[in-house]
Amino acid sequence: MSDGEMNFFSVSSDGRIFNWILLQNQLQKNLILNLYLAIDPVPAPDGNLIQLKACGTAIAFHPDRSDIFLIGTEEGKIYQCSTVYPSVYLCEYQAHHMPVHALSFNYYNSSIFLSCSADWRVKIWEDGRL
Repeated sequence: MSDGEMNFFSVSSDGRIFNWILLQNQLQKNLILNLYLAIDPVPAPDGNLIQLKACGTAIAFHPDRSDIFLIGTEEGKIYQCSTVYPSVYLCEYQAHHMPVHALSFNYYNSSIFLSCSADWRVKIWEDGRL
């Protein structure tokens, strides 16, 4: 954080990503993003259309740009997100056939990252190259 506060981020299976800030004697949480599946809304039992939530499983922050991060999901997708534009995905990768368990950026070349999944695969990606 720019003002020296201690913080960390969490991602959960309910699709919410929080920024937790440690204040003097308390922990404050700020909702950064709600993950939704990148599909059309589906009809609910009452007839209204609802957007289905994605289940977050992994998170990794860009080593050079503190506003950019990757989220892995139970559905096997990887979403590139931004804290500046939380309502849209910057990029979507159809990465794996099973849940993504870990993501990590290459610290020597920040346009390269890897993912590993329950499908027994480790994949190396170049940012923006599908």
